Amino acid sequence: MSNVDSYENPDDERRQHARMSVHWQGNLIGADEQEDCFVLDISPQGARVQCANPFPNQDCLTLHLKQGERHSAKVVWRQGSFMGLAFANGDEPKLAA
Repeated sequence: MSNVDSYENPDDERRQHARMSVHWQGNLIGADEQEDCFVLDISPQGARVQCANPFPNQDCLTLHLKQGERHSAKVVWRQGSFMGLAFANGDEPKLAA
């Protein structure tokens, strides 16, 4: 996976909520595939994740956090192995690490 330190999110100026930096394991589930991922930062509205194959043909995914939470999400941007996810309204994560 790519070096996270050199990554800059193209949507930083448009964020409505501050994101909490985390390093959580997760799993992304698409219509007919799933893949392990790392959640790099998260907020009540979305997350930045990194995975080897960022679901190039799917925009609606479920993010399953290893803490047991599942969140419906829409892919709002992709850059290399990184993706920005926006959670569905009312599907906010519990942010206690």
